[in-house]
Amino acid sequence: MRQLIAGLVPNQPVVLIKFIQDAPSIAPETGMPDMPVSEEEARHIAAFLYTLD
Repeated sequence: MRQLIAGLVPNQPVVLIKFIQDAPSIAPETGMPDMPVSEEEARHIAAFLYTLD
């Protein structure tokens, strides 16, 4: 499992969920846009991403 999200912040579920919803608020230099997903949708996306490692 990767230790950092975007090479900047700890790879923890709550941080990943926030990153999925609003990446620029965590990593302003990221190319990932602010995503219009609910917290529940972001939790599902994060859970899926954790299965990939």
